[in-house]
Amino acid sequence: MFSKNLKIKKIFLSSLVLAFFLSSCRGNTPTIDSDSNDSSKSSAIKGEIVIKFTKTVDLNFVKSFAQENNLKLVKFVKGINSAVFQVAGSSSTETILDELKTNSVIDYAEKNYTLKTSYTVNDPRAKEQNGLAVANFPKAWDITFGNKKIIIAVVDTGADLNHPDLKNKIVSGYNVISQGQTPPLDDNGHGTHASGIATADTNNKIGVAGAAPNCRLMPIKALNAKGSGDTVNVAYGIVWAVDHGANVLNLSLGGPENETVKRAVEY
Repeated sequence: MFSKNLKIKKIFLSSLVLAFFLSSCRGNTPTIDSDSNDSSKSSAIKGEIVIKFTKTVDLNFVKSFAQENNLKLVKFVKGINSAVFQVAGSSSTETILDELKTNSVIDYAEKNYTLKTSYTVNDPRAKEQNGLAVANFPKAWDITFGNKKIIIAVVDTGADLNHPDLKNKIVSGYNVISQGQTPPLDDNGHGTHASGIATADTNNKIGVAGAAPNCRLMPIKALNAKGSGDTVNVAYGIVWAVDHGANVLNLSLGGPENETVKRAVEY
């Protein structure tokens, strides 16, 4: 368990990264993707539900559960003891969720949602990164550029693993979408951008200046090439990062409130 003081430091660091991220948009007000404005209609994945089980289960159990409850298994994520199911036939998602509430093997059941990257702009010149001035980073850099012992996990679309501003500080990350079968390569650009704001090499005459350039970067790919991913993938990305040494998490994404990601953040 983390000490209270460490928790406070983590919350502060996460808030600092978020504040820098928002202010670095050069005067553009961050906006929520229009698809996310009505969480109950536009962001729920049609017919899909997420179930977290009360006990540790395996794939055979999950398959049997699906058959017994007239559900189609979409994916099982062992690391968070959760599965995504497709509601079969003409059954109502709401009806199925109501029926499952009394099942003793279920911790909770909810709709599966789409989460998407938040709006950012791509500005390669540090002198135009207004966030640096707003957050008073020049004075902060007189004190520290961060610490190599601190790992910042960016749960996003991955990262350009060979980017000259990032490649010297990357630690092993994870591709949730491919279940670790391929590297967390960024096929969208958003994850690389967010990673640069947090950790890009500074004072090297390349690209942008990072908020904490001496910290290390852990790229977690939980969003696809369109900058979109579901709650289970994002939740597992969070848990994987924490289990593998991340001290700070950055999630530049948005979507409806849900229990799956909430539990991962609490973890």
